Amino acid sequence: MLHQSEATSKPIDGTNGTNGTNGTNGTQNLANPSSPFQQISAVVSSLKSELEKTAEPEKSALELKVTQIENFIAGVRKQFLASWTEATERQLKAEREKLLSITRHLGQGQDLDNLLKLTAAEIRHYLQADRVLIYRLSSESQGTVIAEAVSRKWAPSLGETLPVLCFGADQAAEYEQQVVAISNIYAAELSPYQLKLLEELQVKASLSLPIWFEGQIWGLLVVQQCAAPRRWEEAEINLLYQVATRLTVALQPLEFRAKLQLQTQQEQSVTKILNKIRQSLDLEAIFKTTTQEVRNLLRADRVAIYRFDANWSGEFISESVGASWVKLVGPNIKTIWEDSHLQETQGGRYRHHETFAVNDIHQAGHSLCHVEILEQFEVRAYLIVPLFEDEKLWGLLGVYQNSGPRNWEKSEIYLLEQIVAQFNAALKQITYLEQLKAQSKQLKQVAEREQAATKVIDKIRQAQDIDTIFRTTAQEVRQLLGVERLAIYKFRPDYFGDFVVESESGGWPKLVGSGWEDPYLNEHQGGRFRSNEPLVVDDVYTAGLTDCHVEALENFGVKSCLVVAIVQGQKLWGLLSAFQHSGPRHWEEEEVKLLTQIGTQLGVALQQTEYLDQLRAQSTQLAKVAERERLVSKVIDKIRRTLDLDIIFKTTTKEVRSLLQAERVVVYRFEPDWSGKFVAESVASGWMSLLQDKQENGTFEANISECSAKYLGQDQLRPVDTYLQDTKGGAYGRGARFKVVNDIYQAGFPGCYLDVLERYEARAYVIVPILQGNKLWGLLAAYQNSGPRQWEELDVNVMVQIGTQFGVALQQAEYLEQLRLKSQQLAEAAEREKAAKEQLQNHAVQVLASVRPVLGGDLTVRAPVTEDEVGTIADAYNTTIQSLRQVVMQMQTAAANVSLTSRSSKVALEGLSNQASQQFREIAQTLEQIQLMSGSTQAVSASAQQVKVAVQQANQTVHAGDVAMNRTVDGILEIRETVAETGKKIKRLSESSQKIFKVVSLISNFTAQTQLLALNASIEATRAGEYGRSFAVVADEVRSLARQSAAATTDIEKLVQEIQSETSAVAAAMETGIQRVVAGTDLVNETRQSLNDIVAATAKISQLVEDITQTALLQNEQAQSVTQSMTAVAEIANKTSGDSAEISASFNALLATADELQVSVGQFKVNQ
Repeated sequence: MLHQSEATSKPIDGTNGTNGTNGTNGTQNLANPSSPFQQISAVVSSLKSELEKTAEPEKSALELKVTQIENFIAGVRKQFLASWTEATERQLKAEREKLLSITRHLGQGQDLDNLLKLTAAEIRHYLQADRVLIYRLSSESQGTVIAEAVSRKWAPSLGETLPVLCFGADQAAEYEQQVVAISNIYAAELSPYQLKLLEELQVKASLSLPIWFEGQIWGLLVVQQCAAPRRWEEAEINLLYQVATRLTVALQPLEFRAKLQLQTQQEQSVTKILNKIRQSLDLEAIFKTTTQEVRNLLRADRVAIYRFDANWSGEFISESVGASWVKLVGPNIKTIWEDSHLQETQGGRYRHHETFAVNDIHQAGHSLCHVEILEQFEVRAYLIVPLFEDEKLWGLLGVYQNSGPRNWEKSEIYLLEQIVAQFNAALKQITYLEQLKAQSKQLKQVAEREQAATKVIDKIRQAQDIDTIFRTTAQEVRQLLGVERLAIYKFRPDYFGDFVVESESGGWPKLVGSGWEDPYLNEHQGGRFRSNEPLVVDDVYTAGLTDCHVEALENFGVKSCLVVAIVQGQKLWGLLSAFQHSGPRHWEEEEVKLLTQIGTQLGVALQQTEYLDQLRAQSTQLAKVAERERLVSKVIDKIRRTLDLDIIFKTTTKEVRSLLQAERVVVYRFEPDWSGKFVAESVASGWMSLLQDKQENGTFEANISECSAKYLGQDQLRPVDTYLQDTKGGAYGRGARFKVVNDIYQAGFPGCYLDVLERYEARAYVIVPILQGNKLWGLLAAYQNSGPRQWEELDVNVMVQIGTQFGVALQQAEYLEQLRLKSQQLAEAAEREKAAKEQLQNHAVQVLASVRPVLGGDLTVRAPVTEDEVGTIADAYNTTIQSLRQVVMQMQTAAANVSLTSRSSKVALEGLSNQASQQFREIAQTLEQIQLMSGSTQAVSASAQQVKVAVQQANQTVHAGDVAMNRTVDGILEIRETVAETGKKIKRLSESSQKIFKVVSLISNFTAQTQLLALNASIEATRAGEYGRSFAVVADEVRSLARQSAAATTDIEKLVQEIQSETSAVAAAMETGIQRVVAGTDLVNETRQSLNDIVAATAKISQLVEDITQTALLQNEQAQSVTQSMTAVAEIANKTSGDSAEISASFNALLATADELQVSVGQFKVNQ
């Protein structure tokens, strides 16, 4: 019933949805190789190929006529295609204009309703349809008509909710990439129900296309014909498809805007509902408000509240329902639903706060019985959200759609969950209120007691001293409860304990100061009291206590008791006990709660007191840290302000001793051999100075060193420590950051070293290393002499910081000292370099002055030679001048010799030049005679060569004639075969002519069919009215082409008859040609014999000419050799004459140069 297409479709009744006037289909038929035009072209091409293979000279006329047929067919085809293409383009243009006219209002920012309304009206106008509607899906199987354009005489359907079945498909999913076209509802394969629905809508024909939005089918674009059936043209389907596509694009912003408006309205409605829920404390009013407002908000048929019973069955307790549906809640209506699944699972999925949405109960996979129950409640789709009271599943809020399936959107589910969250809060609040009302009477009874307890608690909170808190609590609570004794018991670490505070009415023995070693509490580490469980004993003899417990209570005179735990944080601190000595007593629940509350407050008070103590300690510590940091910063600042190490040592030791409240601070410096000495000290009054004692008592240091070498393996402070010497600083040299000793007598030192430390008057100390860069420079030590001292981490950190700053100051001082030494050295070097430079300049001036005469040509001068660098340069000058003097003297001698030699050679060269000229003239005459002889020899050789060539050409001609005769014979034989084959082809050509007659008949039939199609198209165009005018034009064009095709077939028949008559004449001519070929074969054989005789004669002549040619060539080569030799001799003689003249000119120039050289060299002074 459905078929798939994007832009085209076949009708649902199986009839063709297009006709012969479809331009696209017509073009495809012409391009098909099986079309009539292609068949005619194939036959003509075959005929032309057969003609080309024949060798008959008269075939040209046939080929010309075949070419005319081929050109004529091509012209007819081209004209037909051009006319058809033009008509198709006009049709497409008209359709495009329609599309633009229909969709011109899309994207103009108007609201969705107007856009859809205008679109439907435009489509109805251009398609001349009875009804056009836009149908929006609300579920998979139904939707609503939201826009319609319909003629007045047909019933409107705007706003009606219709099933998808009305438009030809069973489900919305079946419209994916589908076009459903129904030309006649009575001829289509429709179900009776579908047919009934269409008849109710007065529909005779229908065309439906999907409208997509966000990847899903949003709705349908439907065109209906109500007056009569209608065949839907492919052009109409294409037009609607493009309109649907553009409508999809236009829907994007409008749907988004509509969703945004709906979301805003829903949020406002939700806010309104939530405010109403918050403002009411009446549960019934909240139920009524919630169901009514939710139904209005979601436009549902029913909203109901279902409450669970203890056995997980339940009943509907409130609802809001439409007037046309059965009520589930009312004055005399009670609806109980015992869902076995919910009972078995105690709420099922709803226990886990899960929302459940069903769009269609028949598609949800429910059991048959469950579906039947839902149908009894008229439910078709529903949305259930659980209701909770605290964490207990209280009930369900259900939203029901009874009229049909419904696709629940995520926004609707989210809104409902928001409302339910507030409903749960209101439910919880109202439940609490009901509980408060039920307890109000009880609370009133204990109000006085609570007030008294509050006063006690306030006193506990206001007191800062824990002892005061205990005394106050014991006194007040004893009076409040009216008991004879109230005691506070504190646990020891082993969970035995002691009474620490008590208040008794008088006359009873004291418990404070006595212990109660309960083995049960000891064994179970507090027993029940660890879990804050009270012990309530109305009568010690009837409470089921063990004999040992009864005996212990008798020892304290207790007849009845109430004991609660005192918990400090997470630790069981003790017990708060109320004792009755005079007799048994029944402890009320309020009394137990009161005493438990007091016990809890005592635990809080203990925790607060401990916390306050910790805060005080932390505050003191922080203040101390801050002060230390400030003082450390002050010390470091003083260190940075000066580079004088003595001042740094003096300042630092003093400030550190004050900062640490120590009794001695010293700085110890290592020597290169890792011995050392004290370099700075700050000591409190009343204690000896180590620096002063070292200077006054020389044996003190020796005794320390001896003891260190003998006993110590520790890194201790001493003036000369052999251990530090041997280990190069001990642990400090290996990176130890500090050494702390809180009490020298607890450190495990040997007696010898203790004696030394006692001489130092030290009882406790801290030592840190002082590093200069990466080198251990010394130690910084702080001593407590008056007694042991627990050095805090803060003290050690201060020492480490000061030690580090010491190292930085030492490094800076060292850098400055190195910089000062470098500056001094550089200044001294600069002075020395300046003096040396001035001395060097004076010597250089003297040397230059002594050699200045050399510039005037005096080579007899000498530079003074000294022992420094300038002397070396002067010696080099003297060597250079001496070498130059020798060169000049050699040049003077050479110039004189050259001048003499040039003059003596000039005469000899002139005679040589004259002799060379005479020799050149004689050789030139001899060369002319030899060239004449060579020319004669070349003429003879050329003539002989020409004769040879002529003979060879004659010989080749004869051979060529022989070969030609052979080929002629072979050709004549081939002609005989060709003529025979041509005869056969002529017969086949006759058969092809018969085929052309058949094709011409086919063209005639095609012409007749075309005229018939054109006539049908004209009739259809007339029936379509204004819409079919373009098809009428196409039909006229087709009729015209048909008439032209008929005339063309007549011409083709005449041409075929002429071809048949001429093929008969050609066959007769071929027989005559065969006889003439036989006679020509005999003449060719006689001619070939004569040519063979000529070939033998020319071969002998060719041999004689070859001998003459070889002799002439030999003579010619000899003449050319003699000519070349004489030419070379002439060139040598000529060159010799020229060279002689050049040499003479060179000697003249050399003579002039020698004279100039003698004048130049004469300017130098080379003798003293």
